[in-house]
Amino acid sequence: MSVLGEKDSASVKQLDSGIKCSWNWSWLKLKGKITVKGEAVSFNLEDVFRKIRRTYSERTFSNMRRFPFSLNLDESTSNNNKKFLSMLVCYYHEYLRKVMVEHLGSLEVVKVNAASLEKVLCEFFEKNNVPWKNLVSMLMDSCAVMRGSKTGIETRIHQYCRTLLDIDGDSCHHIHNAAKKFSEPFDSYLEKLFSDLHADHQ
Repeated sequence: MSVLGEKDSASVKQLDSGIKCSWNWSWLKLKGKITVKGEAVSFNLEDVFRKIRRTYSERTFSNMRRFPFSLNLDESTSNNNKKFLSMLVCYYHEYLRKVMVEHLGSLEVVKVNAASLEKVLCEFFEKNNVPWKNLVSMLMDSCAVMRGSKTGIETRIHQYCRTLLDIDGDSCHHIHNAAKKFSEPFDSYLEKLFSDLHADHQ
């Protein structure tokens, strides 16, 4: 991709359908031109991807308006030190008869504290017309920002969703913490043993 310039192009032909495609690539724009039965149609691939993303997002938001759902929240820091609140949504789809787990979004936050997370979460719900009454539970790690009994985000969300269930923290974090505590007495002896075995057999 890095060796392609703005004027470089690649042609694709589909003989059966009579469609000819030509693409112009650059770092900042991707444009396509399709000729269908002699009629040229130009489009910007970035717009196409945006519409696809919006379609999937709208489907998820629509289902969140119809079905009870649970959220999985986790704060993270990117490689360029930007802070994000990442969200997964889980709900049972009555018509498909299966549990759906979908990426809901990643919201950039300036400061990771309960007040700022509450603000971005409320704005997100309001912007996408997601009803608080459908929120059943929230899975998070057990840090004070997330699950603090007085000022944690879960405590703050109770004012919008009175029926929010408290089902403890995220099970993955519990397993990680339990494994970490269990391995403390070994003082990395097993890791050192495996490293030595690996070195001996090279």
